[in-house]
Amino acid sequence: MTPEEFELDKSTNSFVQIALFRNVQNTKELKAMLLSGQLECSMINPALILAPFQIVIAVNKAVLSENQKKLTTRNVFTEVLYNLSASKNITQSLKRFGINEDDKSLVVVAIRKNEISSLDRVLPLISGDQCPIGEIKSLTDITLIQKTYNVKDEELKASQLLDSIVSRISAKDIFTFKM
Repeated sequence: MTPEEFELDKSTNSFVQIALFRNVQNTKELKAMLLSGQLECSMINPALILAPFQIVIAVNKAVLSENQKKLTTRNVFTEVLYNLSASKNITQSLKRFGINEDDKSLVVVAIRKNEISSLDRVLPLISGDQCPIGEIKSLTDITLIQKTYNVKDEELKASQLLDSIVSRISAKDIFTFKM
């Protein structure tokens, strides 16, 4: 199964590749490799992802920041996790959106520039079942998402949840949201 690929801002000449895994048996090892810098990707908790578009927005911001040499975190892959959060607290963002050692499902995100992609090296290391990204909805925790992004039911009367999330991701640099 091939990962989903989405084009980022034209000025970046980059694409984001997204793969969803279930029944992952080696999350502890994967997390250790991520923390040591051995893997060039982001691994995300799928419970906090409503749609791939949410990831595309966060990755686009991260790649633009990297190109402008204005990363808030250590690298573009941690910047993706940071950008997914409405919070400006880096540690909180990485913990909340990153994977935990006992997670059985995860979203893998890589960035392809030109023809070079790190995903080809990462996917074989995952002991789990790759699924179509469309199945992410079955892993999404709407209540947790609303709590994480502080989206009240009243707001959802005027806006879709995905719109509220993307607005918070996009406006994080301008506004501070109460979490």
